[in-house]
Amino acid sequence: MATKNISDLERFSSIETGDFFLVINTGTRTPKKIAVEDVIFTDQNTANSKYRFTRNSLDGFNNSVSVQTGDFLEDSVYSTPETIRFTGFTGAANTALNSTYSLSGIQNDHLAWSSGNFSITKSGSGVYWNLNSGSSGLFQFSSGLTYPNFGPITLLNSTGGLSGVNESGVVSFQTKTSSTPIFFSQISRVTGIFEATYNLPLSGFESADIDFLYTTETFPSSNSGNLSFNADNSNISSGQKSAATSITGTGLNQTIFTLGVTGLKVNKLIESGSGIFGNFSFNNFLSSGASITNSPVVTGIVTNDSVDLQNTKPSITFRSLDIDNDGLATTGVDLVLLERYFNGTTGNALITGLSFSGSGVRSGFADIQNFIQSGIDLNGYDVNEDGFVGSDDINFILNFGSGSGVPTSGRNGMKSGQLQSNISTMYNV
Repeated sequence: MATKNISDLERFSSIETGDFFLVINTGTRTPKKIAVEDVIFTDQNTANSKYRFTRNSLDGFNNSVSVQTGDFLEDSVYSTPETIRFTGFTGAANTALNSTYSLSGIQNDHLAWSSGNFSITKSGSGVYWNLNSGSSGLFQFSSGLTYPNFGPITLLNSTGGLSGVNESGVVSFQTKTSSTPIFFSQISRVTGIFEATYNLPLSGFESADIDFLYTTETFPSSNSGNLSFNADNSNISSGQKSAATSITGTGLNQTIFTLGVTGLKVNKLIESGSGIFGNFSFNNFLSSGASITNSPVVTGIVTNDSVDLQNTKPSITFRSLDIDNDGLATTGVDLVLLERYFNGTTGNALITGLSFSGSGVRSGFADIQNFIQSGIDLNGYDVNEDGFVGSDDINFILNFGSGSGVPTSGRNGMKSGQLQSNISTMYNV
């Protein structure tokens, strides 16, 4: 019999279920018959009967996922103050109000700060924040919606506090950290609140489809419909990191929320592979729960505002960096003047070696000193929004002007983009 290559054989026009392959062992000359349907035909029933998943339980899944608060990269997200410190109360008894108030939680559907028997609170939809002694209100002061203003504050409807003295010259200083409540616009979608690290006991061809389990609470509770939470993750592999949940604000009113991740649910395990005829995957639906290594909780505030939050974050009137008033803010003159004065240089030494030209410019050291000092007094160079102009703010301005960006230290919980936006405003005032 002539030898023929398989490629030379004619194609069968059809294969029937009764057809079979005949395989002969060349050593023993033993024939073996294999039904064609066992090799060719695959449908759901035959696949389920012949294929066995390598995993049919969640053994090893408990505490194989860790969840932690994420790094909020969006510049439209702000941190609220962890502490608020007042200075400037002068009345004999009122000087006790010159204290540091720490964030104490949520009260009357707003954030609250306290220091001993004193507290900073707000009620309902009220316009003003209250400075209290126990349950008695001492002063009201103006502010934004989300938290009190920093810098000089105006006391309103004063009762004279504890000593009957109507105070003025009170200044608010604030510190922020990444662990304090965050707030963002109602049209923003925040995805970095939680980050998950997966150490799932999966092989290289396995992945998982999971949902994170979480608990939420809103203040006021009637605004619960203002928020939409999403906690689904698909095709997760071992060693991967991803956002664990996202939040979208959909309502019209400011809403405080708490969000805590409590566990996860494995919807299905996916086994996949590939061959010369293409790719394949099999889904093993489990819908079983597993625990996580920790249960972090984040407090946040969704506001009804434009994405830059200018109406919600505390307002500040920035002072122009065009110190010599020649129409341009330059590193060679204006930033030199600012740096010199802040470092204590005054008098003729302030302007030594600098040239000024043009009509209406400030060229005398007295006028320049007064302009810079008034900006400092009004917190007009408070880049990091901590309530006063300090060395960190000057460093931010100088680094930005030189093209070096903004340093990582001294940011007071603010993002690089937020700091640069404040400096840009000073260049354009």
